[in-house]
Amino acid sequence: SNNEGIAEEQHSTLSYTIGQQLFEKQYERVYSTQQDYSIQLTDQFYLMEEEPGKDVVVYKDNEAIMMRVEVLSQNEWTYDDALEKSISFLTASSKDNSYAPLNLPAIINTKSFIQYDSYVVENESDKVVLLLVKLDEKIIRLTIFDDYITNVSEAFLIQATTIQ
Repeated sequence: SNNEGIAEEQHSTLSYTIGQQLFEKQYERVYSTQQDYSIQLTDQFYLMEEEPGKDVVVYKDNEAIMMRVEVLSQNEWTYDDALEKSISFLTASSKDNSYAPLNLPAIINTKSFIQYDSYVVENESDKVVLLLVKLDEKIIRLTIFDDYITNVSEAFLIQATTIQ
């Protein structure tokens, strides 16, 4: 029956590490007010509009730490163009134009992605992580602004895999 399904949904949790601490948290699906996607977030995060065509998932305990979410129109973008532009952004945001491929942790479920690429720029105290994903209907660019002490990247990436 439907009611059972709903009850089950409420008990669904996401597990992730922030800093050195492991969290297991219930989540709920949140819908963007301006772009065509939804994402499952726990109560440690909230979604807000940053500017037209860009949202951010903000970490409540340190609002400087966030994940930008952009849905790129497949009328205007190919995946390869989006990747090339994303890499230009990464080199621009690094001190010495260096970025590296990021191997996603095994805990991150990439099965929902048709294609994806992930990179990291490592500055002295902060890092920028870029995850470009292709879903059935969408190309989504996720840019995480994090630092090493707080280290929320895994939590952002795990929530990113719930995007629809």
